[in-house]
Amino acid sequence: MSDRWYAIRAVYEHSREEDGTGVFCERVLIFKAPGSEAALDQAERESAQYLRLNPDFQRVGEWTIVAMPKGQTPGSGSEVWSMVYLDKRSGEDFYREHYKNLEVSADHDG
Repeated sequence: MSDRWYAIRAVYEHSREEDGTGVFCERVLIFKAPGSEAALDQAERESAQYLRLNPDFQRVGEWTIVAMPKGQTPGSGSEVWSMVYLDKRSGEDFYREHYKNLEVSADHDG
């Protein structure tokens, strides 16, 4: 079996602010592996290293994995992550509430 590229998402909780607001980090990494189990093994090892470097973080939730089509190599313009949501809000409301309202700016000192 030839190797294939996989995009794997993990979510980490960093801390809680004084008001109880959680600080979360979502990471999507790509791995080349002969199958999804091998890709998840690589993600587990990378996550363990990431947590050693960030001892205040903890991984929460489940891994989410997307396989690229066989034979496709990531390059300029390659889609490595895609998620579909169902929501009754307008596009602008969904974007603002799902992304913008939760975003932390680079100068945030929380």
